[in-house]
Amino acid sequence: MNKKIEEINMDRKTGKMLLDAVERAKVHHKTLQERHEEKSWKPINLSSNLLNALSSLTKNDLDSIRKNYQLQGISSLRKQELAIELSKQVPEKFASKLYLLDDERYKLIKKIVNHSGFLYDYDLSFKQISILRDYSMIFPGKYDNKNVLFMPTELIQIFKDADGSELKRAIQENTEIIRIVHGMTYYYGVVDSTYLAKQVEKLTGTKIDRMNFFTTLSFAAKYHGQVKETYDGYVDFRIFTHSDIVKAHKERANIDYKSFTKDQLIAASQEFYFEKNKTMMDLLKFFKDHYEISNLELEEVGLQLESLIKEEAPPNKLIEYLQSVFEFPTFEFVQDLTGRLMDLYNHTRSWILKGHTPNEIHQLEKKHLQPLKETRFSTNAEDNKVIQLSNYKKTGRNEPCPCGSGKKYKKCCKN
Repeated sequence: MNKKIEEINMDRKTGKMLLDAVERAKVHHKTLQERHEEKSWKPINLSSNLLNALSSLTKNDLDSIRKNYQLQGISSLRKQELAIELSKQVPEKFASKLYLLDDERYKLIKKIVNHSGFLYDYDLSFKQISILRDYSMIFPGKYDNKNVLFMPTELIQIFKDADGSELKRAIQENTEIIRIVHGMTYYYGVVDSTYLAKQVEKLTGTKIDRMNFFTTLSFAAKYHGQVKETYDGYVDFRIFTHSDIVKAHKERANIDYKSFTKDQLIAASQEFYFEKNKTMMDLLKFFKDHYEISNLELEEVGLQLESLIKEEAPPNKLIEYLQSVFEFPTFEFVQDLTGRLMDLYNHTRSWILKGHTPNEIHQLEKKHLQPLKETRFSTNAEDNKVIQLSNYKKTGRNEPCPCGSGKKYKKCCKN
């Protein structure tokens, strides 16, 4: 007995040590990130050329640029040698990289160009700045003791030369494609790359260059963070482990992905979008009627509920979440709420159901049930011992029981 208690105490001690180690690792990683970010904002001259900008980066940063530009035979160079080589080769390919942009990134770069190549006022995370830096599009720096984004002089001129109707058309097409992909991952959770490309061609009515298509999506996925690239295709950013969804899709091979229009997918691509169907809106109105809550707070509740359902959270998790937001007045209220939540489950589009709702899947299964063929059965009621309701007459107490037992009805099935 004492030995078991010692083992339990040892397990608890080991578990606590592991948790403490993980927490320390997180803190250490965050500290390293903050230091790296701080070092990235180095004093600059606002008329810096590309070589000056590249020379301020780390070897790892330069390697990221080399990989994104697919430059061969220079990976073994030392830091400054690599910076010099990149300053020669990047301008040759820079214009082609502009054709990977969408409207948001294009407007940002155009704004920097129009402000003489630098910008103080911006709304970007450091991760987004890093992604754009890894394509040599913008660089972080410090000027007059303020953080600033800047663009090297050579690249400003290349952008101005390329900024015509052809580039604008490519930007518009990329923006539409990226939004369609974001919408598809919102509804399906995981989308196979081949299926994705075919659907984009079908929805846009254009034949796409596959290599350019996936390169554009890769850049967008890193920058926007709404989808993740995996071996199984493109995955919605909210999904931590996508293997169960892939498995569920394969198990439902006989069911097609739910069909959506281009406009529906583009609408669903918005960052804080959730589907406001009748069931959802009725539930939100229910909360509005019972609590003092702003429309913004109500939107947050709707978004969280939909996310939990898409993640296959059990009903009690939804109740737990709602208890953190609202105080439930009575048991009857909880019963009413539970019924409404089950209704919401049945009318919410599911990742594992390929964008269908459970209610739609139920209807599809009913539709595909094959009726029994009449030829398998005799239509003769006597042969089948089936009572034909159309010929049914009330049986008297003393008459033979219709079940065929030979007993009187009052002594048989009546009782």
